[in-house]
Amino acid sequence: MGNAVFDAELAFTPEDRTQGLSDRESLPQMTGMLFIFEEARTPTFWMYHMRFDLDFVWIGEDCIVADIHHNVPRQADGQQPSDLPRYSPNVDVLYNLEINAGRAEELGIEIGDKVTFSGFSGTGAVCR
Repeated sequence: MGNAVFDAELAFTPEDRTQGLSDRESLPQMTGMLFIFEEARTPTFWMYHMRFDLDFVWIGEDCIVADIHHNVPRQADGQQPSDLPRYSPNVDVLYNLEINAGRAEELGIEIGDKVTFSGFSGTGAVCR
């Protein structure tokens, strides 16, 4: 993505996508979780049971960064699920890459950057 390279855990299934990075203590630098949807859509994410902040990098089916949410805050102590903000991209996307908060800006990742995937096959492995 741009000039940045991440190792990514894949979230293919609805169950994987629901669990996401919830209940983890941290995420190693230059890693992330790539959410892969069956078709382009405008998904909604929240930070339920998250213990660290994230950047959401939304990627379109054209393999271009379509939108970015920077520094999405973790669930605060005592914050009720009904009070958690929801996050969606401005356009339909096929992927969401979650990375540590601040990394997108630090690495100069911007809307319009080309994205490529390698190292896996199957549904959603189309960005080359």
